[in-house]
Amino acid sequence: MPGTSFLSLPAAFSQTISEAFGEPGQLWLDSLPCLLDEVAARWSLTIHAPFNPLSYNYAAPATGSDGQLLVL
Repeated sequence: MPGTSFLSLPAAFSQTISEAFGEPGQLWLDSLPCLLDEVAARWSLTIHAPFNPLSYNYAAPATGSDGQLLVL
């Protein structure tokens, strides 16, 4: 089943986003797990742990329902 139940954002990424964007950045970080779950469901993806280190962009490997390796 597609999903992102593993989601644990690297602390440095969360800190960078919070410091750079303040409250809107923190709201985005807080909503990111739900957003990723919606994307996973919509496109039948399994989203894996994000690439590390992350800077200002969220990027993660994913697998499509057909087994194709993707990047989100």
